Amino acid sequence: MTGRAKVAEDVHRGRAWTVWHGEALARTKTMPPLAKLIGKPPAKQAPAEILAIFQTMKAGGIPMTISKRSPVQS
Repeated sequence: MTGRAKVAEDVHRGRAWTVWHGEALARTKTMPPLAKLIGKPPAKQAPAEILAIFQTMKAGGIPMTISKRSPVQS
């Protein structure tokens, strides 16, 4: 039951955060630039970092097959 209570609390906090910030923006005289609100996108991970993460997961007992494929061409 504690898991469900935690999820409910997280949902409530997320909604409260959204409402509070929505009202704060509604009260501003000028809207800040969207880029300032969103922030910087996260840096891309190097393929070696991603591989290390999957190898750690596999070593921890998660069943998976790791293989090297060429990037998808579009």
